[in-house]
Amino acid sequence: MCKSGKQIILCSCKGEEQPVVPHKKSKRWQKKNPPSFAYIWTLSQFVEYFDSMMEGLMCMPDNCLDENLNSDFVLQELNSHNCFDFDCVPKEGDNLKIRRNDAGKYFSYIFRAGKWEANSYDVFCTKTELIDSGKLTIHYP
Repeated sequence: MCKSGKQIILCSCKGEEQPVVPHKKSKRWQKKNPPSFAYIWTLSQFVEYFDSMMEGLMCMPDNCLDENLNSDFVLQELNSHNCFDFDCVPKEGDNLKIRRNDAGKYFSYIFRAGKWEANSYDVFCTKTELIDSGKLTIHYP
């Protein structure tokens, strides 16, 4: 039986070289090449909590980035199969963030008790290290 619906793939884009395009800031280049959006993901490893005197407002994760992607769908996909294009075995406390490259909205997931959950770390008092990053693609089988 065929599976219907869409799937997400977290591509690390290893081996892909970005083409060098001169004069990206010129008006002529911007007219010919309007900005396009992409979904970007980062996977970070939890290191430690620390005391911080820093104050500020933190942007909280959203439930929906646009009409194609919502947090519940991504969470379901993450917990149903390995969405990464490489052999990724998440560890306790790993943090996955997904955002659009043209907006401040993002999703945040933390790996706890053997599954991903929608949650985020406090950026003012948590230290994490980047493991990998790449682009998220939506595959329609």
